[in-house]
Amino acid sequence: MIKTLMTAESGLIYETRPSNPYAASVQVRVQAGIEQLRKQLSEQSGVNTIRDKDVLGVLVFLQRLALHNNNGRRRCRAFLDFLYVTFPPPPPAEEPSGIITP
Repeated sequence: MIKTLMTAESGLIYETRPSNPYAASVQVRVQAGIEQLRKQLSEQSGVNTIRDKDVLGVLVFLQRLALHNNNGRRRCRAFLDFLYVTFPPPPPAEEPSGIITP
């Protein structure tokens, strides 16, 4: 995604896809999340407030975090563990139990 955004910034539209199916899946989900965020912000404020340059900066920052927190082992989960500790996922929403109480 970084290469795609860098080429788009120069005026050339060229989308690259990773050959690894897991990486390609992550890329698709991240792109969908960015588009969903842009849609929500444009509905709220009426203008698109996220620039491609800002998204590029965030992705480069995450790439640098990944390189810093990678232990060099193949199939390493060190970066994912770092993200889970630093940014814990929200607790699951409680579903109604189905028990009727007075």
